[in-house]
Amino acid sequence: MDDLSARISSILNDPDSMAQIRSMAEGMLGGTEKPKNDAPDIDIGRLLPMIQKINNKKSDKRCELLMALRPHLSEERQQRVDRAVKILRVIDMLPLLQDSGLFDF
Repeated sequence: MDDLSARISSILNDPDSMAQIRSMAEGMLGGTEKPKNDAPDIDIGRLLPMIQKINNKKSDKRCELLMALRPHLSEERQQRVDRAVKILRVIDMLPLLQDSGLFDF
């Protein structure tokens, strides 16, 4: 415990350490200094059609046909149908992903 007290005391007495603590606190509390963020800037407006497509519960004719056949298949083939439906939904998303600019480097 004495070691911890000594370390805290040395940090409080060091001006450089205090400056680092102050800048971290300002970043966390929304002070004048903003923390650095290396994440890419993504325009949410461009992603909105993709999000709407994901949330849209309406399926297309291909998926409807597969899902109608599903109860009449073996368990293994039902799993294949589920994967096929997921793949079809992903394929439908590809043009939206391309238009979103998410993969433009």
